[in-house]
Amino acid sequence: PANFKFRHYRHQPGNPASLRSNWVQQILETRQGLFLVGTNDGLQIFDKKKNASTTFSPAVENGPVSFPENISVNALFEDGQGEIWIGTWLDGLYRYIPGSKSLHHYAPDPNDSLSLSSNKITSISEDSRGWIWIATHSGGMNCFDKNRNRFSSFTTQNGLPNDVVFAILEDN
Repeated sequence: PANFKFRHYRHQPGNPASLRSNWVQQILETRQGLFLVGTNDGLQIFDKKKNASTTFSPAVENGPVSFPENISVNALFEDGQGEIWIGTWLDGLYRYIPGSKSLHHYAPDPNDSLSLSSNKITSISEDSRGWIWIATHSGGMNCFDKNRNRFSSFTTQNGLPNDVVFAILEDN
């Protein structure tokens, strides 16, 4: 520990290069070396060399979906294909595919049983088969099938003891 230095970053009013909020909920270092910082007031990219943050606003070429600037980010995950999954509190799930510069938004649809079960995402993980698992607060857990672009939900109706799930881990 004597060789390590800790640096404290915080929101500085009037400084657009500081964190947007002191309430940091998730940090993810991508394979490209980007540090994504999820706060209760948005998602930022932190530049280690400059000690500065910028708002996450990916270049998107697939149409009208854009990433909201002031959103509470609860979960960040990079899957095996390099896709970035962003779980929010109250705004569902976002999936950014850097290679095609596409952004997808998933939210519950009461008329579609194969949609996301809750807007409150608590955790995201990937199993050994490449399936994406989403833990939610109030909607149990979801498994996303990338090939079919649909969700399967698992709740108390399927045997979960509670519909509040904080994390999902694959066992043997």
